[in-house]
Amino acid sequence: MYHNTKISLRNSLRLTSALVLCGLAGIAQAAPFTYVVNRYDNNVSVVDLASNSIVSSIPAGMTTPTEIAIDSDGSRAYLSSTWSTVVSVLDLKKGSLLHSISLGNSGADVALSASGDTAYAGMTSSSGPAIAVIDTATNQITGTIAISAIISSAIALHPDGSRLYSLEMRDTPNTGTVAVIDLASHTVVDYLAVGIESTDIKVSPAGTFAYVVNRDSMQANGSITVIDTRTNTVAATIPVGLRPSGLSFNPKGSQAYVTNSGDNTVSVIDTTSHAVVGLITAGNGPKHVAFNPSGSRAYVTNQLGNTMSIIDTATQRVTASVPVGRDPWGIAFAGEATGPIVDITTAPAINSANQGQYGIAGTCTPGAGDVRIELTDGSLTIGPLTSTCSPTGQWTLSNLAVSSLADGPISITAEQTDSEGATGSSQTSVTKHTVDGADNGGNKPGNVQAVPVSGVWAGLLLMVAGLGAIHRKRQKLQD
Repeated sequence: MYHNTKISLRNSLRLTSALVLCGLAGIAQAAPFTYVVNRYDNNVSVVDLASNSIVSSIPAGMTTPTEIAIDSDGSRAYLSSTWSTVVSVLDLKKGSLLHSISLGNSGADVALSASGDTAYAGMTSSSGPAIAVIDTATNQITGTIAISAIISSAIALHPDGSRLYSLEMRDTPNTGTVAVIDLASHTVVDYLAVGIESTDIKVSPAGTFAYVVNRDSMQANGSITVIDTRTNTVAATIPVGLRPSGLSFNPKGSQAYVTNSGDNTVSVIDTTSHAVVGLITAGNGPKHVAFNPSGSRAYVTNQLGNTMSIIDTATQRVTASVPVGRDPWGIAFAGEATGPIVDITTAPAINSANQGQYGIAGTCTPGAGDVRIELTDGSLTIGPLTSTCSPTGQWTLSNLAVSSLADGPISITAEQTDSEGATGSSQTSVTKHTVDGADNGGNKPGNVQAVPVSGVWAGLLLMVAGLGAIHRKRQKLQD
């Protein structure tokens, strides 16, 4: 019996160890990645952000690639370049070229619709400059949108899919113009003059404004032109660093990061005041920038340093520098489920005066469905309540009766689920205090709050605990 017990214990140890290793392997496979376009190497570096190292390189299928767009499920990447005549479609799961789409004489920027059904690429052909409309299911050009400039150097889509903004370059004096294109009719409905040597354009997540990067190389510093997309007018001009190159909004749209290639910095812009609120020292020649879905990290390609900088957005400091290929340009993030971006921005403390007409509000992703809200004191839950996400990305609930919730900490959760089933959520905690002696802080002395553990790590902890118990039992039998 003792021999059989030893065999059973040995098999249990092996099984548990295997499960632990499988769990760790699953974590490794789920690690997020950045994809960095290396112009001189004609490839894309795949950077594992769990180890901050290159795990593979994918041939670009084109010469001098510069720009990249990745579809929402992270399975395909679309590459383009002013120095190439094609758009390359990469299979990111297999790490290989899937298709090559001819654009005529030359290409430019590339952007994807929110659904991923359509790609738009700047191009020039015998018919002149245009925006190519590409069906991503067939990888065929289904139409073109004529533009009046030399070329569309950068393009950006409105989040609701109704408009495309084409940054167009003209001969003299190298001034930039933004063409506002109605995607239902494929026609230009407005033109807006921006700055000198404009290089990039992005639309905020809520769609209320667009930022245009103006290099202004003859000036001491570059600038950002702020366009109010509701009125198609220039709302502000923001001075930034020397020779700015690219920009990106964080997922909440509260900040924009602008790379300044002339002084190796990144300008941090508050999008409410349209003012620079921070300056981050990056690598040598920062070119483009991308955020992870939570906005906790930003990733910057450094063209002259052949590196990618990783920025902690809370501290606004570079935490790591990862060597990539030669002359890195475009960068994109993939590998984490994103879901809609939803946030709670207004949630006051609850008191006897407002508990009968309580109000909360926040931001959301237009087109991704209603926002679901719950309030709970740990025992009683109010909700789920629903609020419509407005076209400008706002939700609100007012006149809520929350008197039934107990005094103490109140947890508020907001969720939004898109048509693909991906869910984004946000949570905050407020205090309810309506009677003397109530627990304002939510934690009584001597109580310890539980720390939430993800499902994978919780399983691993249980496995380790099981190993310990088996080991102790085996020692007891041997004794």
